[in-house]
This record gives sequence, C-alpha cells and structure tokens, in this order.
Amino acid sequence: MKEGEHALHRVQWQISRYAFALASVALALGVALLTWQYGIRHQFSMFLFAMAVTAWYFGTGPAILATVCSALAYDFFFRDPLYSLAIGASDIPNFVLTALFMLLVVSFSTVRRRTEDALRASENKYRELIDASPDAIFVFDAHGKCVLSNPSAVKLLGCNEDELIGLSLADTYLPAERDRVRERFDKARQQGVLRYERQFLRRNNEVIPVEVSMSTAGQDHYQTLIRDISGRKKAEEALRRSHRELETKVQERTTELRKTNDDLQFVNKELEAFAYSVSHDLRAPIRHIA
Repeated sequence: MKEGEHALHRVQWQISRYAFALASVALALGVALLTWQYGIRHQFSMFLFAMAVTAWYFGTGPAILATVCSALAYDFFFRDPLYSLAIGASDIPNFVLTALFMLLVVSFSTVRRRTEDALRASENKYRELIDASPDAIFVFDAHGKCVLSNPSAVKLLGCNEDELIGLSLADTYLPAERDRVRERFDKARQQGVLRYERQFLRRNNEVIPVEVSMSTAGQDHYQTLIRDISGRKKAEEALRRSHRELETKVQERTTELRKTNDDLQFVNKELEAFAYSVSHDLRAPIRHIA
C-alpha cells in the first residue's frame, strides 16, 4: 500500500513539474502580449525568465519543454511574419544560445540541489546522532537561547519538548551562579572545548549535579553536552563514607589493641613482681637451715 502511494506521489510530482513549465511559458506569453500592446519590444526576455525559473527549480526535462514552447510562442506571436511558424536557418544560432543558457542554469540548479541534499542528509545524520545520545544535548545561540535539543535533554530538564526551544541557559543555573554563563561562553570560544561540573536546576526546582562539555558549533552557537552524575556522586559519597567508617574502625581497633597491650604489660610486670617475691620467700628458709 505504501509503495503504491509513493509511486502515485512520484507520478504527481513529475506531472506538476511539466505543468509548471507550461504554466510559466503561458504566464510569460500573457505578460509579453500585454507589454506588446504598449509598445514594449523586449518580449523574449520574459520567456527567458520563465525558462530560467523552470530550469532552476524543476530540472532538465521541464526546462527543455519550456525552451521549446517559448521559442515557438515567440516565433508565432512576435516575429515577422506574425502568427506563423517560420523558423529559418537564421534562427538556429539564437536557439542554440538559448539552449546553452538553459543547460548552464540546469547545471547550476543540479549543483544546488546536490548541495542541499548533502546538507539535508548531514542534518538528518546529526539529528539521529543527538537523538540517540543518552546524554542531554543542547545547542544555544549567542544570547544563550536554546535552538536545538534531544529527548535526553527533555528528560533531564523535566519539561515538554516545545518548552525547550527558546529556553535560556541561565534558567538552568542556580541564581547565585547565573553570572557565569557569559564567562563560560567566552572560555569555550577561546579554548574550543570547555569541561566543568555544576549544579543543574530542573523545571521542578530540583537541583542535580551534572558534568558539562561545552564546545563551539558554528560562528555564534554553542553545543552543550550535559551528563547527570547523581549516581556517580552518590557512589563517591558512599565510598568516602565507607573510607571514613573504615578509618574509624581501624582507629578503634588500634585503640583496643593498644589498651590490650598496656594491660598485658601491666600483667607481665605483676607476674615478674610475684615471681620475685616467691623466689625471695623460698630462699629465706633455705638460708636459715643452712
């Protein structure tokens, strides 16, 4: 069904191209006849304009049709003898020059269309890439207004896609940090790429930590890639907390071991004193017997 619809659209487009060629020649003829009545004798330039417009916008086939129809109309209505198709050898150079002019316009038009197609394909590829990115991507103009974003940016900000266009970058900063927007634009312009971390203000006033990579995009635009690092910050905080807890436990264990060691040393001294006392008490009777 879709293939049939596409085929129908192609046929309709081809018909409209040639219909425009005929319509442009008819319009040029109408204007030429009107100006002829007022003594203006530059009718061929009007046909030339119709041929050029057709060649520029609709390509070679319609341009050939417009060229042939224009030549016949001009010869029939404006060349002696009037109202007759008397094309002689003297008309061939003019016809050839007109055809060459049409080919030149068609070649320029072809280059233009190829350039536009390449640009359109590049834009589509870029759009696909940023749409597939898990990180939020914003493109801001020189005034800090958002002109392009991706679905991840919509999710990060917590708003509708329509609300992003025209959004001020400063609105995603905490009030105390909004004066840094222009400073970071200038640094990105000087360095090419600027990376930093900051607090991101969501639409619901929730503040989350983000990692930002800002780069220039064209003459007056800036592409900003923003990554939510809440998970990483929580993991880092958990690691720091574990480290602090481990240090506390090590210190507590060290204190316990030191106390145990002190106790053992005290007990050891007591044992030494007791042994000395016993030894002294045993030696006294022996000396008395002796």
